[in-house]
Amino acid sequence: LQHKGNVIPYEVPELAADFCLETTLPRVNYSDCDMSKPFYRVLTFGGYTNQVKIAIVSGIYAFEQDRCFYLEPKDGNEMKIEGHPNQSLVERYAEPIGLPLQSKVVQDAIRNKNIE
Repeated sequence: LQHKGNVIPYEVPELAADFCLETTLPRVNYSDCDMSKPFYRVLTFGGYTNQVKIAIVSGIYAFEQDRCFYLEPKDGNEMKIEGHPNQSLVERYAEPIGLPLQSKVVQDAIRNKNIE
């Protein structure tokens, strides 16, 4: 393994390899929701673990309510990563969660104040 050009003197334990496998399940279709209902605006903040927890719990709640949702960093709390100024940690290291903030349907919902 390498980090910033330096060799890291350890490898991922063999037992951890099972956690890094690609899923055999289909990807979640976040646009499969009732777009006539107000969208959930989910503000993310705090550390990486907290942001991922907020995203997952909010996604489950939105699914149960048949509501669309999108993630938005609170007050610019995007946890920017060195060398990638336009990408948050969640965007870089996690599967995309929710509808993209810049998508037309989300921007329309924001413009029409169809958000909660």
